[in-house]
Amino acid sequence: MGENGRIEFTVGGEDCFIQWYAPWMTDMTARPQLMLAFMNQVGVDMGVLQHDHVYGALDEYLANVVEQHPDRFIALAQIREWQADRDEQLERLRRQVEDLGHRGLYFSAEGFAHVDYASDLADPRWEPLWDLVRSLKIPVFWYLHTSRLDRFTAYLDQADRLNRWAAEHEDIPCVWTHGIETVIMRPRSQRFDIPPSFLECLKRPNLHLEVMLHLMAPDTQYPWPWAQQMLQEFYDTLGPRKLLWGSNMPAAERTYPYTQAMDWIRMHCAFLSDQDRDLILGGNAASLFGMTGTGRYRQVREARTWPGRERVDLE
Repeated sequence: MGENGRIEFTVGGEDCFIQWYAPWMTDMTARPQLMLAFMNQVGVDMGVLQHDHVYGALDEYLANVVEQHPDRFIALAQIREWQADRDEQLERLRRQVEDLGHRGLYFSAEGFAHVDYASDLADPRWEPLWDLVRSLKIPVFWYLHTSRLDRFTAYLDQADRLNRWAAEHEDIPCVWTHGIETVIMRPRSQRFDIPPSFLECLKRPNLHLEVMLHLMAPDTQYPWPWAQQMLQEFYDTLGPRKLLWGSNMPAAERTYPYTQAMDWIRMHCAFLSDQDRDLILGGNAASLFGMTGTGRYRQVREARTWPGRERVDLE
């Protein structure tokens, strides 16, 4: 990992790089103070820190961040998913929640690559984990991405497994994270069609969707009419209370500015009412974590609605 958002490597003796993250990431870090500055600029009251393996085991680090900024950040716990029935992993989750203050579990299907996908998220072996999740009264945040060669088929398979899991664990609230990744996996003529099986899965009473659609087609332009249409389909089918806005910040800025990640919903999507926006942009997340909300979002939104940035119709 190089500087200013570059991933650097050598092929056949030739030095190469990919501009993967935003150039302002000078040393590939986004410290809490920097994230808070972005959040203040855009109008985000609180951020949920999703704890993925690619960034390391950050149990104590994230706890320290939340301790320093308890009204601005929520941290999610992490375990080794492919070892989820082991006592040390159960104890790790218990400690992260009860001792370190993490408020949910981030569960990545990609973790099963460590055992060549010999197991999966719906394996009955993980029942002790779900019993612990119940007792801790925390939600589960699912990341369904896998690195298998046929990514589209693998993603459909993960969605089917999640549907089966959600049907068997209706008392555990959960979130399907990172939008709908099939947009970036399918032929152009089909990329914006929502597979019916996804909607059936999302109709489960305990399941919510993280709305991060804007990142799924980096070759399209703000305000992403296709994303507005997809959001309207989710809205019409599921209602506003199952939808949670997400940004994937700071990685999001390798594709689009952070402010656009919120403004495509805040200033566009004419089918949404002010109440719908308040739910999607924070109210639903606050409810999921058992919070009443700060009440600041409406003030910030109204302060940022100036001439030239009014909401517009989808057309």
